[in-house]
Amino acid sequence: MELSKHQQKGFLEVRVNGRLDSHWADYLAEELSQIIQQGTHTIQLNLAQVRYLSSAGIGVLLRFHKELAGIDGSLLVSNPSEMVSKVLEISGLAKILLLDSSALVEPEAEPTPVKELDREGVLYQIYEGTPGESLQCRIIGDPLRLAGCRFEEQDCQTVTLTGSSFGLGLGALGSDFDSCRDRFGELLAVAGTAIYQPTDGTGAPDYLISAGDTLPEISVLYGLICEGRFTRLARFETSEEKGPVGLSSLAGSCLEMADADVVGMVIVSESVGLVGAALKRSPALEASAEAPFEHPGIRRWLSFTPERIYVRSVNLAVGVALRGKAGELDPIVRPFGKDSGLAGHFHAAAFTYGPLKRGDVDLGKTVTTLFETERPLGVLHLLHDDRAVVGVGESDFSRGACWFGPISNVSS
Repeated sequence: MELSKHQQKGFLEVRVNGRLDSHWADYLAEELSQIIQQGTHTIQLNLAQVRYLSSAGIGVLLRFHKELAGIDGSLLVSNPSEMVSKVLEISGLAKILLLDSSALVEPEAEPTPVKELDREGVLYQIYEGTPGESLQCRIIGDPLRLAGCRFEEQDCQTVTLTGSSFGLGLGALGSDFDSCRDRFGELLAVAGTAIYQPTDGTGAPDYLISAGDTLPEISVLYGLICEGRFTRLARFETSEEKGPVGLSSLAGSCLEMADADVVGMVIVSESVGLVGAALKRSPALEASAEAPFEHPGIRRWLSFTPERIYVRSVNLAVGVALRGKAGELDPIVRPFGKDSGLAGHFHAAAFTYGPLKRGDVDLGKTVTTLFETERPLGVLHLLHDDRAVVGVGESDFSRGACWFGPISNVSS
């Protein structure tokens, strides 16, 4: 099979020459995945030179048609060969997959960004959320008790989050300390969903999606909960020349755009790779003077990323970022590198790849769709690894959506 790509006005034409059978279907799927990951969401497949189309090939066409339709994109077949037309008619998919030029209409105009900003080679399209609003944040528990793993039953708080809340911390899905004692791990929650990394050896992250206005109860040893409405949404995209944008640069841009010293952020993005750490054992099982940070015991307690992981994934990240003095947030934030002047605390959940809808999108719908259509891979506490020579840097992103707003009050 041979493929050639031709950029047209408003869409990418992919011309296919050869057989589209079970062998070549996988090849076409890989090529289409790469095209979509590069940001193209409107594709026409020119199948004039396709001599054979099997059920495996039809499956690829239908899969990407549905995937792109879900984010307001499209994949349609143009100029089908006689054989392709016949197969699509027999399968009942001609009306779905074949391009009908007589029925084409101009797509609805997307909401216009309030402004565009090019910062260090990253293009930001900014949409207004709820101007003039601010976030109220509350610190739960004592983060310093992680040193020595000194968490006990009295440290555990049961929290129910509303759809307008977001947060992170060490916690588990459950209603009391005893049922969660051997499972506490990195947790994040936003828009009626919660996901965490259990430390009981099961490996796979566990999650809950709210069926109503509130989230089922979660047990938290320590964490940060923010409540309120975001003032802005920033869509961001990097160029091939610039390369990916790091978490610290993204946080710095949000602080600048919010004209604030402290912001809360929720990010849904395509990742070039995440850098971070996760607990391997629950910090509520046993107290130990060297746990979890001292050698040699650190290897039993924590796993670190020796290189960027979850490459080409979609991730959901939640956190706070600040510049200047940390104030009430001092126990829970850490510097973004030695010389950035920024600090923060972020957790991220990685998912299998799926394209993100463009433009002004709703946070709740975006997060719910992510959980319903993609498989969670893991949850990390994001770190900036700036060790000399061996450090792998920070988490990098290529494009996505970032909801943010200034934090006006932090309480305990």
